[in-house]
Amino acid sequence: MSLLLRTIKSYPRGKLAEELIYLLDKDCDPHKRISVFAELTELEQQNLVFRDSEGKWRGKSTTINEDGEEKPNPTDEGSLEAVPGHFQNIVEAPTNFEAADTQSNPDIKRLLSYFKMAVRADPRGALGAIPETHGTKWQLITGGLPQFLGDVETQLVKLSIRLEDLPGTFRQALLKREESDKSITLGWPICTGVDRSAPKVWPVGLFSGQYERTDKEFLIEFDLQNLFVNPLWARENHRNIGWTQKQLQDLFQIGSALPVSVTDFIEKLREAVAGHYTGNLTAQALNLAINTSS
Repeated sequence: MSLLLRTIKSYPRGKLAEELIYLLDKDCDPHKRISVFAELTELEQQNLVFRDSEGKWRGKSTTINEDGEEKPNPTDEGSLEAVPGHFQNIVEAPTNFEAADTQSNPDIKRLLSYFKMAVRADPRGALGAIPETHGTKWQLITGGLPQFLGDVETQLVKLSIRLEDLPGTFRQALLKREESDKSITLGWPICTGVDRSAPKVWPVGLFSGQYERTDKEFLIEFDLQNLFVNPLWARENHRNIGWTQKQLQDLFQIGSALPVSVTDFIEKLREAVAGHYTGNLTAQALNLAINTSS
């Protein structure tokens, strides 16, 4: 799949040709602009894209009918596909504190508290996203999180994603970030809905992590026990689940300097959305896709 076709498919609602040229960073070169228009014509002839009534280019999902002919598949409208990722616990080397002065232990706990407060004070990543930026500013991931441990303060996890599985537009966006800024936010679970008559996506729980990029993989390390509830989710969705914003803030300690236990978060979330959500919250099998139009 070409970079242009992948970019078009990343925007279910379509993009104008000029917008695609800008996203591909080809707006300053006349020859590259012409090549984009030529490829659009070629993709249209191959029945892979089409131009809607607003002049926007959109990917064409197809299925095979009984006669062996391709036909559009309307069920894919608004569907965002995830890329596969592999999650695994990071086994930390045991640290011997027995020989240390007992007075130093409170200092270690204070340092951990300070670190987590700093993370909360400087959250990374968008707290809400629109489907059109999927594959560029944010990306869905499928796989299975490790089993949540309820008796630990820290549970470090490494997420590995093959670079070839990530959209080219997302990899390009990573390269444009400052080299010194390797922070990233992961969100789970994902809530979909409508805000101001347009589809929107909210991560409910937020994990802060650090990433690195190798020749073949995109790696993220984060603490599964360092979770904060997204305040924007609470503010824009509380009516949909029969709560007030203040009630959700108190329930999940939104605004607190300290993180929420992941097991406590899941138990409370199950009760908070009871009757409005029928899926499971184990995260052992993350969805392959989400539909923002339903």
